[in-house]
Amino acid sequence: MTSKSEKSIKTSGRRAFFGRILAAIGGGAVMGSLLQRVLGSAPAPDGKDKPVHLSTHPMAVPRSKEGSQSNV
Repeated sequence: MTSKSEKSIKTSGRRAFFGRILAAIGGGAVMGSLLQRVLGSAPAPDGKDKPVHLSTHPMAVPRSKEGSQSNV
């Protein structure tokens, strides 16, 4: 027969183990969010300030079929 004290020691050990795991996960999430805020990059500037220039390749062949897709 197992005594009552042995049973409580086994369950308290499990509780402590899972408590440490949950605390580590929670601490990691908090530290990750804090580090992301501190070390995060500045917001990207709006694209409205600079004009966009598009140029086609001189050797490009136009597509002949409507709705055709590239082989990428």
